[in-house]
Amino acid sequence: NLIGDEQAWNKLQVSFLSAHRFHTQTNKTVREPVKRQYLEGLQELVATYA
Repeated sequence: NLIGDEQAWNKLQVSFLSAHRFHTQTNKTVREPVKRQYLEGLQELVATYA
């Protein structure tokens, strides 16, 4: 298993999604708001880790 546990995976996802950018206008309009909501939820979850 390359990722040790769920917490490590979630931290990796926050890092990836924070750096990720959509390139087409359609994806910026349609997918960016969904990504932002998902990222905010992950950031809140990761903030609870010790």
